Amino acid sequence: MNGCEKAIEFIVPGPPEPLEINADIKNVPCYKETGGEIDVQFSGGWYPYSYTWGNTPSQNLVQRNMRAGKYILSVSDTKNCTVDSVFAIAQNYCCDCYFSNAFTPNGDGKNEIFRAISPASDIERYSLSVYNRWGIRVFTTNKITGLWNGMIKGEPAPIGTYFYKCHLKCLNKADDVFLKGDIILIR
Repeated sequence: MNGCEKAIEFIVPGPPEPLEINADIKNVPCYKETGGEIDVQFSGGWYPYSYTWGNTPSQNLVQRNMRAGKYILSVSDTKNCTVDSVFAIAQNYCCDCYFSNAFTPNGDGKNEIFRAISPASDIERYSLSVYNRWGIRVFTTNKITGLWNGMIKGEPAPIGTYFYKCHLKCLNKADDVFLKGDIILIR
């Protein structure tokens, strides 16, 4: 008013921290279609929060039994500040292969063959060799479906302990897998 000016400083209150979404994610276990989890927490902004999952029917903060994929969460605070986040649940890939420790190729129709047992469907490279007690290779295959019937050069292999070495590579695992062990042939 009469040519005088006065400066006044004031603080506009705001949230102590910006609105954030934090999540703990558990991937889908090997050889399962579901089992992933997303557990979200909010911080900052103006409480209370509202949230919406974009592509899942459940509206819980903890999502369980999820499939591998991307999930979108939109969170708003009381002042309509909104944060969107995309969470990815991955499929864990395991390059597993198992072998029995004994087999009985005696013609009774039970436990007649020695072969790989693997739930992995993405094996791109595979080799299996079986050796006798003197280290002589008696069987080899490069196919996961390959099997040893207990024969050596058309004759029944002697009863005893044999040794195997297996090398495999799965598409979704960076490292090669090397396995070895012993197998007992019983007639």
